[in-house]
Amino acid sequence: MISARGGLRNLTSLQYLSISRCDRLQTLSRGINHLSALQELYVGELHLRTDKEGMHWKGFKYLVSLKFWYLPELKSLP
Repeated sequence: MISARGGLRNLTSLQYLSISRCDRLQTLSRGINHLSALQELYVGELHLRTDKEGMHWKGFKYLVSLKFWYLPELKSLP
């Protein structure tokens, strides 16, 4: 479990992240932009909403694989 205090900010070397079945998670924008070394991101089976703040995709310089599945409440991607 990732602490609420540090969040994702301390995971700057993380290269792979898979997020699924997190019932309380509604947005990814609050810390995912700190994952500058991320190469693979898989997100599914969540009730994410289209985020008013928007995700900051520019920080993903090394992202080579992105997969979304079953996100019924997500209406659009920034």
